Amino acid sequence: MEDVSRILGTLRENSGRVMGHLCVAAMPRVRVVLWSQARIGDWTRAMQATLGQVYPGATGYTPGRDEMRLLLNSASSLEAVHEYAHLVSMQVNPTIPNNPRWLWEAVAVYEAGTAPDLRTWTDGDLTFPGLQALNQYNSALPYRWGYHVALALIERWGDDGLLGVIRANGDLQGTFGITDAAFGAYAEAYVRRLARP
Repeated sequence: MEDVSRILGTLRENSGRVMGHLCVAAMPRVRVVLWSQARIGDWTRAMQATLGQVYPGATGYTPGRDEMRLLLNSASSLEAVHEYAHLVSMQVNPTIPNNPRWLWEAVAVYEAGTAPDLRTWTDGDLTFPGLQALNQYNSALPYRWGYHVALALIERWGDDGLLGVIRANGDLQGTFGITDAAFGAYAEAYVRRLARP
């Protein structure tokens, strides 16, 4: 029961902030479905039935615009905020789920505040892998780079720019007049400055 209270408390503390940042005035009532670690088999079957496949290691997902599902673990409170950010993003643009994946995850990682410690990254880690690499499923890259990709977007184009690119399904050229490759170079330089001030 402590896990449930902690998760709901974290959602209550962060829901208004996430909605405000993404300029969403109202959200539908959100259903939060929880699985214990002892029911991981049920979790896997439900994911397969809902999404058509199982994502190994996944501990949260959003099967619709008003529901999140979590496999309880020590990070479930932050994961709940991550999944809630997905739901809020769908209010901004109903076609945004994994379209593109790099942006879908960048917004959620940013809103959950799960920034990786850049001091632990090697020089090789600081080489931007490209947006296509961040679009891959069953890869840690969208989560590893997501926070700083969103931060780089906001730093350069502001919160309105982030909303614009969400509405445009990640179309950087149409939104900002910049190619994916040019944005990748910018993001890498930005992250390198943060990592090695």
